[in-house]
Amino acid sequence: MQISTFKEDLLQLEAFASKLEKYIDVEHRYVPESLVISLNGSFGSGKSTFFRMWTERLTTKEKTGDRPLVVEVNAWNDDYCGEPVLSLVSALIESLNKEQK
Repeated sequence: MQISTFKEDLLQLEAFASKLEKYIDVEHRYVPESLVISLNGSFGSGKSTFFRMWTERLTTKEKTGDRPLVVEVNAWNDDYCGEPVLSLVSALIESLNKEQK
């Protein structure tokens, strides 16, 4: 069973997601170009599940000008050609296509 929303979250990680959102909200004002956030942890620790829940939360917020464009890149799954930039560009294109719908 794949958990995809914080309603199903038994570890109560929604508070962590809220803290990350507040951090991004403040930090993006001081970072001149872009901001990249990564999450490290051991295999099976719940990184993908957390990102799936957080992505669902971010993408279902009201469509306002402050709503972020979420670009999902899972380096483990998406590194299929040996060139990391191709995986990033592919994920960006996919996210932009979803946003236009």
